[in-house]
Amino acid sequence: MNNPVNAVILAGEGKDSRTILGKSKLHLTINEQPLIVTILLALLDVEGIERICIVGPAEEINKILKTHLSQREFTKPIAVIEQRDNIFENCEAAVAHCVPGFSTSMDEVSPAYQYSTFLLLPVDIPFVTSAELEEFLTNFYNEDLDYAVGMTEESALKKFYPTQQQPGIAPNYLHLREGNFRLNNLHLIRPFQVHNRQFIAKMYTRRHQSNILNIVKTLYDFLITERMGFGPVFFFVYLEMLVLMKYMGFEKILKQGRKLAPGRKVADYTSKLLQAKVAIVETTIGGCATDIDSDEDYEAVQSRYKEWASAVERAISSTKEHK
Repeated sequence: MNNPVNAVILAGEGKDSRTILGKSKLHLTINEQPLIVTILLALLDVEGIERICIVGPAEEINKILKTHLSQREFTKPIAVIEQRDNIFENCEAAVAHCVPGFSTSMDEVSPAYQYSTFLLLPVDIPFVTSAELEEFLTNFYNEDLDYAVGMTEESALKKFYPTQQQPGIAPNYLHLREGNFRLNNLHLIRPFQVHNRQFIAKMYTRRHQSNILNIVKTLYDFLITERMGFGPVFFFVYLEMLVLMKYMGFEKILKQGRKLAPGRKVADYTSKLLQAKVAIVETTIGGCATDIDSDEDYEAVQSRYKEWASAVERAISSTKEHK
C-alpha cells in the first residue's frame, strides 16, 4: 500500500539534542547554506513525499526559510511546527498536524488515516540526497512494513573515513552476518500500525550504546518492563560483545562471531517489541548515514565537503548503473 508520505524534519532543541560549537544543530551551515535548507531541498525533489513538516523553534526556522528560500516557489505544502519537550512529542505534533482528529490522549483515527506514513529525519545530515531518500522509500514499500529502520553497510561509508593527512568520520557499527551496518538516520513509520511505538522514544534516547547505563536500562526493559524473555536479552548482549571485539582489535573473532548475528533476528525481535512489522531497510549511497554529532565531525565536514559531496554523487551514479 503506497500511501503518500509525510516527511518530518526534526530540528528541535530539547534535552535530547546536542550542540555543535556551542550552538544548536539548526544553525549549522555548509558553504553558507543552513543544513535545514539542504534537507528541505532534497525532500522537495522526492516524488513520493506529499507534505513536509519542520518541528523546532518556529520563529528561528521561519527566519531561516525567509532568508534563504523567500524567492522559491514550493511544490509541496510546508508546515513549521513549534517544538515540544522531547523528540517523541515533536513527532506526535507532526502526526497531529497531518492526521485530522488525532489526539495523543486517544490513539484512534478514522480508517482513511490508519496507514498514514511518516518519514522522520534529523537536521544534521549534510549529504542527504533525493536519490537516497527515494531508494529508502522504494525498499520500504517493497517489503510492505509498518516501521523501517534505515541502515547502511560499512563499504558505503569508507569514503568519509579519516586519512593520514585529513580528518574524517569513522562511525561505530552494528555487526551482523550480512555486514557491518550504521544507522542512516532515516526512519519510515506507519504510527497507527506500531502498537508499542512509545518504546521508540526510549530507543532514541539510548542510541549511544557506548554508555553502560543505556545498556543496563535497555536490558532491564527487555526482560522486566516488556517481558521479552531471555532470547532478546542474550542476543542484545551478544551484539554488544561484538562491538567490544571490534574495539579491542579482535578482527578474526569478530568475523566469525558475526555469523551468529543475522539481521533477520534483529528484525524479528524488534517486531515483537514494537508489536508491528519491522525490518532493517538498507540504502547504499551513504550520505544520510553521515551526520554531525560532535565539533570534530563538523570541522571534518567543512574541510572536506566538496570532496565528499562528489563521492556521494559518484555513488548515486553507480547505483543507477546497477539497476
